[in-house]
Amino acid sequence: MKTRNLLAAGALALFGLTACVDLDVENLNAPDAERALATAGDVESLISGSFRQWWNSNSFFGSMSPILTAASFQNSPAAANSGMVEYSGFPRPPVGNDPADQFYGNWNSIFQQNYRAVSAVVDGLVAVNEGQVTLSQETRARAFGYFVLGLAHATVAVNFDQGYIYDPEVTREEVQEAGLQPYPEVMAAAQGYFDRAIQYAQQGSFTIPDSWMSRNVNQDQLIRLAYTYKARYMAASARTPQERENLDWVQIQGWLDNGIAETYQMNLDFTNWWSSVVWNLHRGGAWGLMSYFVLGMADQSGSYQEWMSLPVSERHPELPGGNFYVITDDTRFPQGSTQEEQIANPGSKYILPASGALRAWVRPDRGTFRWSYYYNNEFDEWRQVDGLFDEIHIAEVDMLRAEGYYHRGQPENAVPLVNAWRTANGLSATDAAGTNDSCVPRLPNGDCGGLFEMIKWEKRLETQWRGQQAAPWFFDSRGWGDLAEGTFLSLPVPSGELQNLGVPVYTLGGVGQEGGAPVGTYGY
Repeated sequence: MKTRNLLAAGALALFGLTACVDLDVENLNAPDAERALATAGDVESLISGSFRQWWNSNSFFGSMSPILTAASFQNSPAAANSGMVEYSGFPRPPVGNDPADQFYGNWNSIFQQNYRAVSAVVDGLVAVNEGQVTLSQETRARAFGYFVLGLAHATVAVNFDQGYIYDPEVTREEVQEAGLQPYPEVMAAAQGYFDRAIQYAQQGSFTIPDSWMSRNVNQDQLIRLAYTYKARYMAASARTPQERENLDWVQIQGWLDNGIAETYQMNLDFTNWWSSVVWNLHRGGAWGLMSYFVLGMADQSGSYQEWMSLPVSERHPELPGGNFYVITDDTRFPQGSTQEEQIANPGSKYILPASGALRAWVRPDRGTFRWSYYYNNEFDEWRQVDGLFDEIHIAEVDMLRAEGYYHRGQPENAVPLVNAWRTANGLSATDAAGTNDSCVPRLPNGDCGGLFEMIKWEKRLETQWRGQQAAPWFFDSRGWGDLAEGTFLSLPVPSGELQNLGVPVYTLGGVGQEGGAPVGTYGY
């Protein structure tokens, strides 16, 4: 039993996998698993808390989310918090894989917290497997536990270039012997855990309490969520356009067919369930300006092309040819051609505020390319109170389907999915060849984006801040080849873990360096 348990005392600290310790020596300062998991209530409490561990680690402002959002131009911060400025500047730096680095804790926390969630599930299920306790709702615990194992392993796989694979059927020694596995193997393990969650959920009728997942979830809903997460994470795992295109899109679309049919929301509060990333980045000021790099492609006036033609150091909302107001038919943006008209006619997502925008034009030494006139105000009301928040928006499902059709050479099947969102937001419908009258998005070279660019556009605007660590743009942009040159494509395993293993510390990212993105689709 001692050699199989991942963590004593309820997985409260991440273990050093290959630290020089004698596993047979009893540590009397910490209770072993037999005492920590003595009752069915102990085991259920451990397993039930694993989802919250996963969720909170991925939505915490001190984790990777602020870096990922800024690096993919999901927001344009001038505030130097949590690595936002450092990892969205030019040239892009490599990951500072050193405990002395100011932002080392951001990615180290993702690695640690997700394995703590894994540890909680594995320790709990081992106690059940070895007959230490008997659960009254064992099927529910197993379905839920494997669901969390899928989430946590998948999160490691999409963030890091390698990771560990843990299983209730595998001993600690076997994990140590196998060592770190490349991210495709970790993702394959995650997919297997989702499958096992589905299999267990199909065996019985149960309800997962709201204290476990922020809201009640029955077995059918858990099955649909598992299928949808399978699709989300598999698409997000691609590091290059070739990897993304070569995914098994038939399989992904099949998972989506069995997945959610409407937007799935978490019931958030700032006591038990929170998303400090969304709250902070939407408080405005120098944190949450709209970035012209991507969202400027809505513009039809030529200002975006003028702005992009300037050296990065010279980009500013006040252009030589006039102020950069986004003039577009896309009703998610303010309407009109003047500042006064746009203030009076806010968009459904973006606004040009009557006051306040210019107050965020601070620290020009950090780059005036960060400045714009606009904010995303979708969540202003939500920020004032606790409540439901989109974790998986149905637009994400629709655009994954559409992308699958596109990569499979069936663009005509993608068209209805795209047009449903375009026409609802003031844009003209497109055909399979990408012909339309709106020319949104208009690319940096002035060309109208084709069907694939329209798929990307709709997914970005409808999923901004939602799901996937509140940074869906990063994982999509990585697989689409849209990140800025030098942006890290994967995080390295934290140096503390590497030192425990006795292997050289490495890093990833940086212009011209290993693990750094090439020049992206849009030329930056």
